[in-house]
Amino acid sequence: MKIAEAAADFATGAATHWQRAPQGQDMKALFFVGFALLVLAGCSGSDEVLTTTTTPEPTRITQPTPQDGDGVLDIAELLATGGEREVAVRGFVVWDDSSARFCEVLAESFPPQCGGISVILANPDALDVALETEGAVRWTQGFVTIEGFYDGEQLVINENLDELGPNGTDDIDGDLSLEDQALADAFLGFVADPSFQRFDQLNLADNVGLGLGDEIAKTVPAEVLLDPTNWTIVRDEFRAWSGPFSALWLAEPPITITIGDHLRCVAEPVPAPPGFADHRRVSLQPEGATSCLEWWTVDFFLDSTGQIEAVTIDLFAP
Repeated sequence: MKIAEAAADFATGAATHWQRAPQGQDMKALFFVGFALLVLAGCSGSDEVLTTTTTPEPTRITQPTPQDGDGVLDIAELLATGGEREVAVRGFVVWDDSSARFCEVLAESFPPQCGGISVILANPDALDVALETEGAVRWTQGFVTIEGFYDGEQLVINENLDELGPNGTDDIDGDLSLEDQALADAFLGFVADPSFQRFDQLNLADNVGLGLGDEIAKTVPAEVLLDPTNWTIVRDEFRAWSGPFSALWLAEPPITITIGDHLRCVAEPVPAPPGFADHRRVSLQPEGATSCLEWWTVDFFLDSTGQIEAVTIDLFAP
């Protein structure tokens, strides 16, 4: 017999017993009736015995709703496919003191935290989205789409790419000339063999500025650069890389030569140092770098006669 039916029969019997019970046994009969009714109520709506357990309330999350066929990846798809490429990715931004991350889901704690899997945003200052703020945490209330370059480890947000020419270069001075190729060959020759003969092939001005990014760190007489140690820029840190730094330590074939302003890997171009904006800019960069962390540039700034007046280097921040 099922539990609910048994409880009903028991309740009926108990009630009958209560009506027939001698005086003094009324309270005992009443107890049995009440017990039977409780059992009956607990069994109503189900013929099975239910076991209840207490579980914590799960953290609520908000998920994006991808649109099929729009070419936009979610975070899981981005990480699953791997490889370096230009991408459009959908997710939530969570940016705090430790890092900026593009998140698969947004945990509705307050302030929100990254939920699920995520990818680091290499240059969050380039974000062009509405951000909520609470203390040191910034986040997007809804999901957003970010276009950029995924280098296999982090997502680099596109910055003003439409203003640049093919291959991320703005060829303001025209095509590569024979003199530009000769400059590259002479410099790489000196790197490999810092001899007087190689040094003499460098068309240096009387004084040469050596710099990092858009800053000239020091200016030296050209003749002292025959000694490779004088190319060194003593700096504890630059773009999160530990110093010191030297153009001679970076330049290594195979290289690509670009003319004019260029991307800093995939980030926004760095302007020329003060006083060199009108100079011809010839840059050597690694050919076939597999990550922005392998990218570097050695930039030469030439005066109107073709002499090298400044040499700067730049790196991509890890």
